[in-house]
Order: sequence, then C-alpha cells, then structure tokens
Amino acid sequence: MTLTKKGVAYLVIAYFFIGLSLVLRETALTAFVIPTALLLVLSSHVPEAPDLKVARRICPRRSFGDEDIDVSVEIYNNSDEMVNELEFEDQTSEQLNVDAGTRTLTTHIRPHERVEFSYRISAPRRGNYVLGPILLRRADVMQFHEYKSVVPIRDEVTVMPKIEKLGPIALRARRVGQWPGVVPSRRTGLGTEFFESRPYEPGDELRRINWKASAKVGVLMTNEFEGEQVTDVLVVVDGSEGTLSRLFDFDVAEFELSLAASLCSQLINQGNRVGLSVYSAVRTWVDPGFGKRHLLRLLNGLAVANPGRASIPLQYAVESVIVSMVAAKSVVAFISPLMDDQIVQVIANLAARGYEIMCFTPAASVNSGGMTQPQVLARKILTLERRVKMAEVAEVARLIEFSPQLDLRHELRRSKPRQRA
Repeated sequence: MTLTKKGVAYLVIAYFFIGLSLVLRETALTAFVIPTALLLVLSSHVPEAPDLKVARRICPRRSFGDEDIDVSVEIYNNSDEMVNELEFEDQTSEQLNVDAGTRTLTTHIRPHERVEFSYRISAPRRGNYVLGPILLRRADVMQFHEYKSVVPIRDEVTVMPKIEKLGPIALRARRVGQWPGVVPSRRTGLGTEFFESRPYEPGDELRRINWKASAKVGVLMTNEFEGEQVTDVLVVVDGSEGTLSRLFDFDVAEFELSLAASLCSQLINQGNRVGLSVYSAVRTWVDPGFGKRHLLRLLNGLAVANPGRASIPLQYAVESVIVSMVAAKSVVAFISPLMDDQIVQVIANLAARGYEIMCFTPAASVNSGGMTQPQVLARKILTLERRVKMAEVAEVARLIEFSPQLDLRHELRRSKPRQRA
C-alpha cells in the first residue's frame, strides 16, 4: 500500500504548517494539521482485491502484416464481495499503437460478475511483441492511499513478414530426394517431360504407348518421362549493414524478409525441404524441414530477424555453416544487395562445391534528386562496382532482380534455371 500523489500533497501541507509553527513559534498553526492528519489516518485502510480471474483474448495471435489486432480482457469476480473503484491497465509495448478502445478500465464488480474491456492495435510492424502483465490498482474513498498488484498474464503476438504469391518456382538440382515434387531428377519416373522411348513391357500403362513410334519400328514402344522429385533448399538472407545503402529507394531489409517468407512458403508448398539462415545483427538458423508446421518455424525466424551489422565475418557465418549442415548439390537461394565482396566470394565458392545457386538482389534506384554533384558521382561509382559484382554472380548463379515496382512472378518465369553438366 502506497500514498497517491494526492495523499503526498496533503502530507506536504501538514508538514508545511508544522514547520511554519516551529519557525514562528505559533502553536495555533498546528490546528490546521489536525483535519489533514485525521483524513490520512481514517483512509489508511485499503482492502486488497478479492479473488479475481483475468483472461486475455487476442485475434489474431499471428499476423502477416497490414492487419489490425484485437485484444479483449475479461475479469471475473470469483468471490462473494463487492469490489469498488477497481482499476485495470493492460501493459503493452511502446511500439504498439492503440487506435480504438482502451487499455484501462475503472469499474465496480459485483459478486460473481463478469466485466470486459477491449482495444485494437493498428497494423504493427514485423516483430515479436509481449502483452502484459495487467496492473491492478485500488484506492480508498479519499484517494490518499492505493493498493497495487500485478496479474502475471503475458501473451505473445507475432507479426510475420507479408507473404506474396509467387507461383511455381522452377528449380534444378543435381541432388533430389525420394519423394515426388517438381524438380527434374535426370532419370525416369513420374513427371511431365519426355525422357526416352523403350520397348513395351507387360504391365505398362496403355496411355504411355507411343503409337507413331510403334508403327515405325513394328513393335510396341512405351514413352518414359523424366522423374520430378523434391530437393533441399536453403534460403539465406543478407541483412547486414550493406542493405542500408542509399542506392535503393525502398526499405530493402524489410523487402528482403518479405521475399524470404514468400520463397519459403512457395517452396514448402512445392514439397521441398526448406531451411533458413539470416545473417544480420541477430543471426537466425532454422534446420531444413517439411510441412506447414515447419513453415511457421521459418516465418517465426523471419519475424524476429534484426537487420544490422553482424559481429562474425560473413564467409565463416554462412559458408562454413552451409557446407557442414546442407548436403552438396542442393539449392541455395541468396537474398542480398551484393554490396560486400565477401558475399560474391561465398557464392562463387559454394557454386564450385556443386551447389545450385539462386540469387535475388534489389534493383537500384535511378532517381538522384536532392543530391549534390559529389554525391551523384559517388552513387555512380558505387552502382558500377555493384554491377561488376552482379556480373560475377551471374556467371555462376541464377540472378534475379526485385523491387516493389517489378513483378517478381514474371521475373521468375523469365529467368530459367542454369543447365549443369
């Protein structure tokens, strides 16, 4: 139990008259202290809150950006006592903006009565937020003393990167799994691309008989198709300080994470085993896996990613981990602005080890408005250096540029997988 600001003010007034009477040696001034002292003593008892049950409902708990979150708090008086002037306050992060409803409630609760208050959080940015605890406050009638307690109810709200529909992604890998998928396997099996013709064998499906070839050679011939299976794909996001370059006129870091989420979603839907590595201030690693639950783990990893300067060299943090954790001849999808020489060297080294490389890089802006002549010249030099890096990457990897103005689905269809011997 503590004094409120009002109680402290009255106490200061009481001490003021006591001090004034001592200075002026006028004992009559202490008469002004008596009413204040009586009020403070008579209101010193503040009953604790009775047995209350508090629950919080959040909809949705997982958000994919540009989506409001509705929160409601329900209080149930589980006792036979009447509770007067009880105040609740739901604690939230300062980064969350409440644009409707209220996070506080002052109410009277009758025995076995249920009350509720709600509020709406307007479209929070990507991240992981904690709601709670709930602060409970009860004061006396004169508002001199108050009783505070905390209801330890904490809930997490995860705002994931926004997922865009990319459509089918054509992959080519020299290592495939045993499950059916969409990656050409270079051997016969279930698929759609013609592979070869062979003599008919008992048990072959009639629809696979090539009647023209059969008529030409005089025996029944059966068509064989190239098998399509799944492969391992690792999505690597370069979120280091190079993403903050003024070459780009949009938020590259957030767009990279959104692209990574879209890639993971589409690759999982195509049946592949997908892993994630984020190189940034807070490094993230998710082991390759299948299925919708694994997709949630990937999205959670992207939700908590924090772009910024990394403390470990990129070549060690990315290349060494990929080589030791991901089988050779698998697919590695890099998402990087290609501002660092190390990333180019890492891509070249992995390609030399037999990995199939896809590289997504942001398109640089051509607008140089508001810049001085030296800044424009520096920008041109930086652009040319980056173009050289992109040319080096394009020799060993499938390079795709992206930006909010480009249709990534069209760029993916236009860019074909590299043919490997």
